[in-house]
Amino acid sequence: MSRMNAICDDEHLGNLHSLHVDQWDWKAMFTEQDRSLAYLDDVVRRIYAAILRAEYLAIRVLFADQAVLAKRHPLCA
Repeated sequence: MSRMNAICDDEHLGNLHSLHVDQWDWKAMFTEQDRSLAYLDDVVRRIYAAILRAEYLAIRVLFADQAVLAKRHPLCA
């Protein structure tokens, strides 16, 4: 697990962006047999279930790749 504290002075400030970024990251090691979409789906759903118990969030997890996101939000691509 790692923590990043950064000042992002090149952002356009507003409701979605601030100068200060406080970000936590973690890494999981997967064995060769665990490298499948089914296993990844299970891991994401278990993580999301843990977060859901602590926060008010949508019930379902939706997956989208970069192409889908760029199509939905072309100004962010």
